Amino acid sequence: MQKLSTSILAILFSFTVAAQNSTEFQLKASNSSWVIKGKVLPWTAFICSGVNYTVGIEYGFNKMNSIGVDFVYNDYSFTHEVYDSLAHQEKPGPRKFSVNRGYFLNYRRYMSMEGTWVKKKLDKVLPSGTLTYISPFLRYGKNDYHYQEGYTTSQIKYDEWQYSSGILVGLVTGYFDINAGPFYKQTYIQDVQMNQTSVTYSREKSGFGFRVGVNLYLIVKKKGNHCLSKYAEVQRKCI
Repeated sequence: MQKLSTSILAILFSFTVAAQNSTEFQLKASNSSWVIKGKVLPWTAFICSGVNYTVGIEYGFNKMNSIGVDFVYNDYSFTHEVYDSLAHQEKPGPRKFSVNRGYFLNYRRYMSMEGTWVKKKLDKVLPSGTLTYISPFLRYGKNDYHYQEGYTTSQIKYDEWQYSSGILVGLVTGYFDINAGPFYKQTYIQDVQMNQTSVTYSREKSGFGFRVGVNLYLIVKKKGNHCLSKYAEVQRKCI
């Protein structure tokens, strides 16, 4: 699994270098721009509910390229089922709370769709000025879990450290930045249980997944001829 993870990172690095070495756009100060983005999103799904906080900054360069850093804080809880020995069935028990923190480092290559059938299709359903992009990313995450106060459990502490990499395809339209794509994640777990003495169980797990992301463009800084500056002119939300 470690070799596979290393291979994925190598592919993403190669992709980034190849994109940045494009001779189509030259590095000029007049071709740069930057964006501040973020959101506060309350959500609920089946037995889970929580609030997602996101803040990030994106710096555009070489007219069609950008690099960005995002911080995500996800505070949520869900019902923890317990076994009723009298009724011989699982019943809703105390809530289990989780705090999830994540840091994203990403590179974006915005793509011009002018003159293509894709642009004609997008123009029918999306506002003028919509930008499309492809984005390899790296992510570090930390999860902490704890139970509702007053609930007796042998689990004292449960922590996860997550390392993932993947690639996203997305678009920026209106105030929205929407993307989706596959990723590979390596997770290291530390589970502390109390029986007669405290025992720590450490284990690893890994696998592929798929993520969907939505963010809001709050401020676009116009600076020269970067594609984000042109986007800001069309959307009229720039400084």
